[in-house]
Amino acid sequence: MSVTSSPSRRRGSSSSGSREETLHVSLADGHASMWVWLCLFALVVSFLSGSSRHDAVQLIALRPLAALFLIPALYYLTLEQARKAYALLLILGLTAVWMAIQLMPLPPSVWQGLPYRDLVQELDLLTEAGEVWRPISWAPSRGWNALASLIVPAAALLLALAMRANWRVLLLLVAALGMMDALLGLAQLLSGRTSPLYFYAFTNRGSPVGIFANENHSAVFSAIALLVIVRVGTTLNAIKDPQWLRFAWPPAFLIVLLAILASNSRAGFLMAAVALFGSGLQFWLAATSRRKRAHQGKALQWLAQHPRVLLGLFTLLVIGLLTAFYQMEQAPGLEGLIARDTFDDLRASLWPVLSQMMSAHFWFGIGFGSFEEVYHIYEPTALLLPTYVNQAHNDWAQLVIEGGVPAAILLLATLGWMAFRLLSFLRDGAAALPSVIFWGAVFAIICSASLVDYPLRSPIFQIILAWLLLSLALERRNSEKA
Repeated sequence: MSVTSSPSRRRGSSSSGSREETLHVSLADGHASMWVWLCLFALVVSFLSGSSRHDAVQLIALRPLAALFLIPALYYLTLEQARKAYALLLILGLTAVWMAIQLMPLPPSVWQGLPYRDLVQELDLLTEAGEVWRPISWAPSRGWNALASLIVPAAALLLALAMRANWRVLLLLVAALGMMDALLGLAQLLSGRTSPLYFYAFTNRGSPVGIFANENHSAVFSAIALLVIVRVGTTLNAIKDPQWLRFAWPPAFLIVLLAILASNSRAGFLMAAVALFGSGLQFWLAATSRRKRAHQGKALQWLAQHPRVLLGLFTLLVIGLLTAFYQMEQAPGLEGLIARDTFDDLRASLWPVLSQMMSAHFWFGIGFGSFEEVYHIYEPTALLLPTYVNQAHNDWAQLVIEGGVPAAILLLATLGWMAFRLLSFLRDGAAALPSVIFWGAVFAIICSASLVDYPLRSPIFQIILAWLLLSLALERRNSEKA
């Protein structure tokens, strides 16, 4: 496979100019086989990996197919390519190791000292089970399932590295998934609750869930897709990149925005507000970029010279769409956000229970995938509802509950790596401002959504996160070469 190369640095150019040339890696770089493998992988996972449930029937096909993609990934992967994402690979590997340790049988003298194991010990005495070796995980079958689930994000990360995709190619793939999610979601909405376009048995029928099973996850991803689409559109290389992209990304942005407006997700609306603010800043910076004015016509040159007009038009368009949907009562998420207290729901009631679980199992965790089973021990009578809780609705709290201190350390290492990469852009001065705004908004959405929901529990979101993190690593490497 050929390696994507950055444009050579012009002699005598400024540092900001050379950085912009470096960031303009072409979407056309790389062989056709790169696009074939990555697009095929994206197509497969988009129809099979939208559910966070451990018993989704689609997993029967998803994981074997993901394993098949490891064949070209490992065949073409080189040590040089792996070094580009060594931190991400290390974190993923250590996560797998800790999951495996939690599944190792321990002698009774060890596991009986873990929190709440006295209950299990009493049952062993009553049943005369004898000296039984047990692992840290309370539900080992769920733990093995969680360990096997890592094959999907691992395949996404390794395949992208092996195919030598540059950071803009990865963003384009994420944008394409966002467009697919929005179009499918709108089609689901138009075809009704009984539509065959809903892929999962447990899903939000009547809502635009797209390639997901959960409307909140779809709406949050759509908010991320808005930022990614703008990022791809405002960094297009007028000479090397396909011309159709210049005309495709504005309508793609509007379609994704329409899908969010039609959603019943309050979290999606809040995350969309962050995305629209970040998108507006990206529009502003793109309009004021002198380097882009040389490739524009007279009308676009005039707009570039009057960025306030462009930003005003963008703001009026968004406000107009919001007002129109609200007046037609076709924005249930916005209506729910206005009419109800967003904290007066199950998530707020769960927090005391989650705090108790974290305190009891802080050191070693209950085992990945075991939350649903162990939650029944702590579930108060007041929360006995017709619907049951199978996730913590807080990714960060559930990670600590299931993984303990080792998982918390890995989480902090990941967040620290992200912060270091983001802050390192500031060394490039004003030229790095678009990157800082984009990545800051993307990770703000992911981290905020994970505080009130569990988007990262679905395999497709894990793939998207893997590609976004790799894109961040590759973009920073390119800027450092400037």
